[in-house]
Amino acid sequence: MAYQARKSKLFKEEFQLVDENGKIAKTLYVELNPMTVAPRLSEKYLALQHSLTSVKEVKKGENGKAYETVGMAMKDILETVFGDEDAKTIIEFYDGRYLEMCKEILPFVKDVVVPKVRKLAQEERKNIISGYSRKKRRLLGKRFA
Repeated sequence: MAYQARKSKLFKEEFQLVDENGKIAKTLYVELNPMTVAPRLSEKYLALQHSLTSVKEVKKGENGKAYETVGMAMKDILETVFGDEDAKTIIEFYDGRYLEMCKEILPFVKDVVVPKVRKLAQEERKNIISGYSRKKRRLLGKRFA
């Protein structure tokens, strides 16, 4: 019997942009590849959380820089999750209403994308480790834990 190398299945999530009238303006497909998305997503999501916290602590009149930081962090999240072209589509769809964009898109990232990518990354890690001997698995398990 020949050795077989298999290509893993791609996981996609559907994301729809809906206008004020309830009409679907655009449907985007988010590819959830744990090996490429997971490390960048964690880093960008933490940066966004820090920038949102800094906005809450800013005094009146000084919020321009803080909002700019949130906007850049949100743009990074969009590019990480959706890709450059779809991120531009989303930004154009919201037409400068960045707080509304954050309010509508962050729950999708937080409640759908992050948990699914983590789950897929854990499964991928288990699949990789299962191909090794017991001794090697213990060493790899400690390294990946």
